[in-house]
This record gives sequence, structure tokens and C-alpha cells, in this order.
Amino acid sequence: MELTFWGVRGSFPVARPHARRFGGNTPCVQVTAEGNHVVIDAGTGIRRLGQRLLSQGCPRELTLLISHPHWDHIQGFPYFEPAYEPEIEISIFSILRDEDKLETLFSGQQHVAFFPTPLEQLPSKVRFLELEEGRPQDVAGFQILTHRLNHPGVSSGYRLERDGLVLAYVCDVAPSRDVLLADPRPGVSEEAFLQELFENQVRLAEGADLVIYDTFFTPAEYAERRHWGHSTLEDGLEICRLAGADHLFMFHHNPERRDEELAILYEEARRMGESQGLNVHVACEGQTWKLERGGLTACE
Repeated sequence: MELTFWGVRGSFPVARPHARRFGGNTPCVQVTAEGNHVVIDAGTGIRRLGQRLLSQGCPRELTLLISHPHWDHIQGFPYFEPAYEPEIEISIFSILRDEDKLETLFSGQQHVAFFPTPLEQLPSKVRFLELEEGRPQDVAGFQILTHRLNHPGVSSGYRLERDGLVLAYVCDVAPSRDVLLADPRPGVSEEAFLQELFENQVRLAEGADLVIYDTFFTPAEYAERRHWGHSTLEDGLEICRLAGADHLFMFHHNPERRDEELAILYEEARRMGESQGLNVHVACEGQTWKLERGGLTACE
């Protein structure tokens, strides 16, 4: 299994010198195994991914997993070049939504008032499907599980399993300790739902070889902006400890965070991770990692 980071920043893309080292595009992660491609989120990083796929001979079937429809996670899709190839089929998955279906939201983003090519006129074959929460499903050669997370609206994380390897994507998530940000679940108290959302993080990361986690805030920043729906490195370390995960990737970097500051935070994180037997890495745009039974290695 290989993963490539095409976008690692959160909230909005950054094209400034301070983000040159780790990258300024918004979330997009490519996971591949034996010719199967799964793309998690369609931030601005998906444009470069699309160009790479076409230059290498794009597979006829592509799978996208969308965590939630906030703009930084879908704004790159109109510029995804495989969507303009008639022989390509694109399956876009999200968690089951009672309202505001993902297809409607994607269509709105490409309304002719905002974009010259409406979703319905794309040459490729695009279909939207939903995953039932907590029920693993075979998709594109992977077993995929989704659970809701504590983030404004309806947002979810993903767990991908294949050949005994597990990758968890837990992005855009608040700690679930003190404030409910997700849309409430009917008939469930706020306290009970907060506990469920916290446990969902552990379920996704349970025994994972690798966890991609939202480390947008420092503790001081979180104290000032609890309502934004993001976490800290310390939250990621806690979830990985409870879940028994092996590797943690810092992800969804604050767009105002200078590369020099992020590098310092990473060194602190690496030492903190070592104290609990966890390998900590920082997601860097354009970098590919190979995950196999023997461990995790960076590719050239």
C-alpha cells in the first residue's frame, strides 16, 4: 500500500513563501495498492494528482472518499482533469447523509454562476454513493469503514484495510470533550453523543498501522478557537495511544503556520511520540510513503 500527500493544509490554500517546504494545497491524499486508486478528499491538491494520473495513463475507475463538504475539502474537484475524460468513471463516496446530499452540494459548487462547466455536463461518468456508518464495505479493493466526527455539520473519518494493513484518516475533528460541533443525533443527549464521537476516533484508529490526524492547533490556539472543529497534536497522540496505532502523521496544517514553526512542532512531536512507542511524521505535499508489513518507508 502506498500513500501520497497532494494537499496538506487546512481551511484555505496558501501560495506564500512560508508554506513552500511542506506545501500550501488543501487536503488530498492518494492511496494505491496493486492498481487500485482511492483518493481521500478533493482539496486543491487534487489538481496536481489529476495531472499526474493522466500523464502516467489514468486508470478507468477512480474512487473518491469525501470526509465532508467544507470548501477546503471539495474545492479542487472542478479542476480534476480526469473528470473531463469520457472513458473514466469516478465514484464519489461519503457517509450517509439525511439532508444536503453530496451530489447536490457538488452540483451547487459547479453552478454556471460559479464555474463554466456544470457537474452534470462533465464528460466522465460521475456517480455519488453513500456509506452506512459503522458498516465495513468493499470498495476498490479496500475494506472501508466510516464514522462521524465532531466537526460542524456532518463530517466523517475513514478506515481503509487491505492485506492486513490499516490506514486511518481522522481529519477535521474536535476533541469531543467540552463542546458539540457536529449536527446532533436525534434522540441522543449531547453528552452521550460527544462520548460516541470520541470513541469513533478510537474505532477508526484501532490497531492502525498509520493514522493521518488533524493537528491544526497548538493547545493555546485551541483554547481560543474551540468552535472551529480542529484538534492538537496532543489529541492525536492520545487517540493513537488508546487505539494502539504505530504511526501518526500530522496533517491539515494551519495555513498561517510557517514552515519553520511546523518543523519545530514536528521535532517536539517526534520526541513525545517516542515516549509512548509511536512514530510521528509530518505530512509533506508531494511525498510518497510505502506501507507494508515490515513497516513504513519514505519513497524517493
